[in-house]
Amino acid sequence: MPSPFRVPPHVVTREIGGEIVLLDLDRGTYYSLNSTGTRYWTLAAQGLEHEAIVDSIAASYKVSREVVAADLNELAAALEAAGLAIPDENGLNLSR
Repeated sequence: MPSPFRVPPHVVTREIGGEIVLLDLDRGTYYSLNSTGTRYWTLAAQGLEHEAIVDSIAASYKVSREVVAADLNELAAALEAAGLAIPDENGLNLSR
């Protein structure tokens, strides 16, 4: 299960054209999330817990919970590795 995350101060996020775009101001690099990543980010920003997000995405895409959970773990690891989200012991706070 992905750890709770928060957005670091050097990252700006916006929804553009139905996808989440993340701008790393320190590196001058931007990233965009695909539709599943955007849905994850949006649901997390709304305060949904991990299990509820997995259930929602699995139902929407008619994919097994196991596949969705594995994909979200991979996404969470990639976001953390890129410095776009950091673990937050206080809970999921992606909305800044």
